[in-house]
Amino acid sequence: MEDIEGLNEAEFEVLLKNIEELRAFMSNPNNVPLLLPDQLKKAKQALDKSK
Repeated sequence: MEDIEGLNEAEFEVLLKNIEELRAFMSNPNNVPLLLPDQLKKAKQALDKSK
């Protein structure tokens, strides 16, 4: 996945639904600061549930 400048809510919801893309997104330290605190929390919860 290429670096992006930020995610809108719709793009974030798509990421949450595709756990492999979410895992790839979160593994890139340059992407994590792009998330709002609420988005980061949801992303971590989704990854935890997928284990």
